[in-house]
Amino acid sequence: MILRNMRNEDISKVEEYLKYNINANTYNMNQTVTHDSVRKEISFKLSTKTANQKKLVNSLNESQITVCYGMAGTGKTYTAVQKALQLYRDGVINKIYLIKSVTTLQGEEIGFMKGDLKEKIRPFAYSFMHAFKKIVGDSTLRKLEHLDAIEFIPIAFLRGVSIEPKSIVLVDEAQNISISSMRTIVTRIEEGCRLAILGDTRQVDMKKGSQSSLKYFIDNFKDFDKNDIEFIEFTAKDQMRNKLIVKLEARFEKLEQDDPNVFNKK
Repeated sequence: MILRNMRNEDISKVEEYLKYNINANTYNMNQTVTHDSVRKEISFKLSTKTANQKKLVNSLNESQITVCYGMAGTGKTYTAVQKALQLYRDGVINKIYLIKSVTTLQGEEIGFMKGDLKEKIRPFAYSFMHAFKKIVGDSTLRKLEHLDAIEFIPIAFLRGVSIEPKSIVLVDEAQNISISSMRTIVTRIEEGCRLAILGDTRQVDMKKGSQSSLKYFIDNFKDFDKNDIEFIEFTAKDQMRNKLIVKLEARFEKLEQDDPNVFNKK
């Protein structure tokens, strides 16, 4: 991991907790496994099925920050992961950083979960790792993790850190990241680092919905130049998972308008 401006005493903590995938650490890697050899293994063809998915791919080429938001099942995370892997395969970047809130759903806690902090954090990276595995397969994914080409960063470790050029940061479930934490994330990137912020403003699981950073960021930064920050809203037209989701979301929206307290939106 190449994170600059960190105190030496903090480096050991980061190394300890960010090696969150035990399988990647125990997988028997041949010394011939290198970035070049793994890049040659990545042979998928990036595919987009909607205009907004294509727009997301183009934005990750051209903009420093891409904010992609909209209903579940529209391929936001999967498309961003595809693009990140393509950039790595082509040598444009050397590192893919993953950031996701560890906010639990209401009524659920992680304190009861077995293991140390890195084992508790591991499940929260599932949405990312599922997409990576689906695209490149388990063997190549383990090699990427072994080479630290993919790395999950808890937000708590970002203060005082600069994320280097030739890297991309994928932030998922941004609606469950606080405004102050999002401020920390977006001010970490060096020139030449790309940042993708992904989420759905309708699925806020924070105790105080008013502290959700995604809608706040959309409302207050849309006047930035497109080359700096581009905003892409995914709609029902982009639904890929199941067309029923469109009907379900429409009903949920009506119910929320009728009684916001049911959804704890404060």
